Amino acid sequence: MRHGRRRVLSLAAAPCSLSWLLTVVATSVRMMCITAFLGGFCCSILTMLSQSSKFVLFFKIT
Repeated sequence: MRHGRRRVLSLAAAPCSLSWLLTVVATSVRMMCITAFLGGFCCSILTMLSQSSKFVLFFKIT
């Protein structure tokens, strides 16, 4: 692996933080919906990355 798990998860956490910041400054319902979608998308990416790293680690051990 070229990049470590910590580095990839840290980079993937940046858009999630951005979606929360945009939620705080949202001025309309439309912007709230967009930031909610963006936050959900980013959380799914973080979940996928964290699960895949456990999967890879499991197969490296066995």
